[in-house]
Amino acid sequence: MPAKRIILLTIFSVLLIKCTSSLTSIYSFDHPLSNERAYSTLSNISVRIPDGWYQVEDNEYGTISLWLVKDDLSASLTFNVINVDETILKENPDDALSRVSEYNKIFVKAKLGKSFAGFSNEEKFELNGKDFISYQYTNNENQYIRVVVFRYKEKFYELVAVSGNQFIKEVFETQNSILTSLE
Repeated sequence: MPAKRIILLTIFSVLLIKCTSSLTSIYSFDHPLSNERAYSTLSNISVRIPDGWYQVEDNEYGTISLWLVKDDLSASLTFNVINVDETILKENPDDALSRVSEYNKIFVKAKLGKSFAGFSNEEKFELNGKDFISYQYTNNENQYIRVVVFRYKEKFYELVAVSGNQFIKEVFETQNSILTSLE
């Protein structure tokens, strides 16, 4: 009988660890945010602007929903709407975020072609009752990029952080922090 309890306890512990590991991100959510809000011109999304950052507008193409740039120009954060085919939503609505994220990754691979070196730090985490999926890669210019895919007010978005030519953990923590202020 004690052996069965130990096995059950072990299985329960493994399941508990797996379930809770997806609740938090590998990056913190505590980068200071200002009280000033940035509002999208293309969608109904807004966030608090991080300390040391400012909002810019995409005048050339008008495709970026919301664009924030670090004061020293070493990093940027962009919100982009992901246009989704209705069949993705109808097939299995509970799995739509995962499928949108996978399609998003396919586009990254195609864009980078032979220079694609793989994804890293892939994770699924939860914040304020909402699910997020993120992954990292480097682009053709050796910039560190982290993408967070999420659903908000019936639309899918990607929040892309570009950290320049050196890995800067603070940029990805800032990315997570602004997600806490999503409105």
